[in-house]
Amino acid sequence: MARPVSGEIKTCEIRREQKNGSIYVYEREYIYDPVKRQNKTLRDTLLYKIVDGVQMPTRPKKKPVAQAAANENNENQEQKEETLTATKKRTGAAKILDVVGEKSGIDQALYDITHVGDAKKILSLARFLVCTDGHTLPYITEWQLTHALPYEDGITEDIYGDLFKRIGLNFELSQKYFKKRIDWCKCGLLIAYDSTTEGTYSQKLDNARYGYNKEGLKLPVIKFLVLYSINDGQPIAYARQSGNQSDMASIHNAIMQFKALGVDVSAIELVTDNGYYSNDNLSELITESIAFITRVKLDNNWVKEEIDKHFDELKQPSNYFTQDQNVSGIVIPVAREFTRTCKRSDKRTGIKKGDTIRFKATVYLYLYFNEDIKTHEDREFRKEVASFQADINNGFCLDEFNVQAKAKAKKFLRINEGENKTSTAIFNDDAIKEASKYHGIMALVGSKEQTPAEVYRKYRLRGKIEQSFQIKKDDCDGNRPRCQSDAVYNGRLFVQFVAMGYYDYLYGEINRIKREVDDVLAKRSAEKVSADDLRTYRQLKTWLHDLSLERILAWFDVYETSCVSYKLKKRTWTSSTTKRDQLFLRLLGVKMP
Repeated sequence: MARPVSGEIKTCEIRREQKNGSIYVYEREYIYDPVKRQNKTLRDTLLYKIVDGVQMPTRPKKKPVAQAAANENNENQEQKEETLTATKKRTGAAKILDVVGEKSGIDQALYDITHVGDAKKILSLARFLVCTDGHTLPYITEWQLTHALPYEDGITEDIYGDLFKRIGLNFELSQKYFKKRIDWCKCGLLIAYDSTTEGTYSQKLDNARYGYNKEGLKLPVIKFLVLYSINDGQPIAYARQSGNQSDMASIHNAIMQFKALGVDVSAIELVTDNGYYSNDNLSELITESIAFITRVKLDNNWVKEEIDKHFDELKQPSNYFTQDQNVSGIVIPVAREFTRTCKRSDKRTGIKKGDTIRFKATVYLYLYFNEDIKTHEDREFRKEVASFQADINNGFCLDEFNVQAKAKAKKFLRINEGENKTSTAIFNDDAIKEASKYHGIMALVGSKEQTPAEVYRKYRLRGKIEQSFQIKKDDCDGNRPRCQSDAVYNGRLFVQFVAMGYYDYLYGEINRIKREVDDVLAKRSAEKVSADDLRTYRQLKTWLHDLSLERILAWFDVYETSCVSYKLKKRTWTSSTTKRDQLFLRLLGVKMP
């Protein structure tokens, strides 16, 4: 029968021989484990060591980890006191974009809709595109070493590739950003709506399809549609569309996007080019009570009839604009019949879902005549017809012309075939006169009656969206999509859209500064501006007139901030600036050290 387990803690000495020949002697405490039927070590305590047969004490026990770390920090601090550290970053353009990001609300909008890390990455990539005039993104890995960016940990191709994929798959992120931009708008919702196309060589983008390419290239294209707040000078939302879809089909989607973002569509006035004119679009806009201004082509029969009726009235001196005596305009109310498809059944009227409903509504046709454009179009038209005449008289056959040129030559020339298949051509004066009748005339259609001058002003402001498209392509690396998937393309598109907002806001601020400078120079006697300050304002006016936005940013990009630390002392300084540059930065709201 086995002895009973006592449960006592016992001690013994054990020796451990080291590779160097020394022997370490330990006191071990142990207890018997009846379950595992073996001794369990509780503690080993080092007593001493034996070196060459001689008993020697061991060195003191190491200090606790916290104390060791504190001592190490003290040692590092002492070392730092003797070490000089220095950094230098280009911060001139960065400070300008800091102010733009804050005033425009772009930075805060991104911080509100996503976590700080991704927001800083998006802002850094957008600022890189703005500062480098659309340089390709791989260059950022080197460029960020000398420039201050919101994201300080460094951005590589892998980092922004993962970012594009992440935000490209997050549809909610872009919609939240659009909602923030719409809420930020301060000057009412006068909205321009237009599209541009991006040709691509990539075969991995599903939306890239053959359609109308506005650049004239035979490439599959992706259509980029933008809603643009005209008075605020800001793009507020975008959508992408397959390249084979027409512009006219996208009005319905724009309306649905506004509703989804919580916009009161009755407060909108939509301004579009003639690519969006159709009876179906006008019908939907009228049904949704959305005010609109859209350009209409003159070859529409009902438009041409109204021009013929009011041709003499259009050129009356009383209809010329006060601020531009080269342009005249009139407004004509026109009752037209429209159709719409019923979306819900109505038991009271017996109308079923899908039925076609006809209704009448009054639209307002705005006709404009511009003498300068008339002169230009007449001259270019005569030159074109004269070139056809010269070709035919020099022996060219009509079959050698393309389809359009052949049709024009037959219409505007009297061609006589001679012997040996030679032909002579003279001008068809009546046909040329009839075609020239409509030169210099532009037609707009609106949903409500306004003065012709006001509608003309709003439509001309629509040109801002064309400038914004040019910014995206030329200055935001958006001319050719180079992506491996739709998700990456979506993320890249979002960053480019943020950069467009930076650009457009800065354009507006520079124009504001130009107006302020002009006001100061015009009121210099009343404001009692000193001669020295007056000279600086004149220099700034000339400088802003001569430089583009890209060159202004490049000018300030060379300004550097240096920081040197030594023996607990830190000194920071920035490159010197001229009085003219200081005035510009002050008017922009940049605080200089």
